[in-house]
Amino acid sequence: MNELAKEILEKIENQIRNSSIRFELVLKLFGSEENLSIINKSAPNVFLIFHGVLMEAVVIGLNRLCDPSKDRQGNKNLSIGALRESLQITDHKLHEKLLRLECAIKGEVKKLNPFRSKRIAHNDLDTQIEDLHRSIDNGAINESLMLLQEYVNTICLYYEDYSVNILNPPYPSGDGPDRLLSLLCKAMGEMM
Repeated sequence: MNELAKEILEKIENQIRNSSIRFELVLKLFGSEENLSIINKSAPNVFLIFHGVLMEAVVIGLNRLCDPSKDRQGNKNLSIGALRESLQITDHKLHEKLLRLECAIKGEVKKLNPFRSKRIAHNDLDTQIEDLHRSIDNGAINESLMLLQEYVNTICLYYEDYSVNILNPPYPSGDGPDRLLSLLCKAMGEMM
């Protein structure tokens, strides 16, 4: 693998990892009635903002990875297409597999486009009234992340003979959502 492709691959891995961490935070913080009860008793408005910001970041991050390799002005984008092009692939099977994966990834990410277009990119009145956060397809996000990891691992296995786990990486110092909820419970107990 050439040096440019290695550099792009590393940046793509970080983008996927960031989206995965944010999505995991949403699922863990807001994914159970018990956690919602803790949130509603402690700082519901703050967590509502967290939820919105995290979901918007996930959707934008996944969409950016599906951008064309260059924009209309010829500026290069950090995207899976740019990664594939930087590899200068001579193996037809590898090239076809990456193209199929790209198509599948883009198909899943496309399911998020109504939220991106009407909520993030534009301030659509009906969407704002409906609170479209509730209608985001979590399955499409999860499938996109899994396909992106497969895409990266296809490249890593072919060129470097290793694979990576870039989904749900551990939190540094154990400071993930479980610890946050535990601290909130403890703080609420001390305040009562």
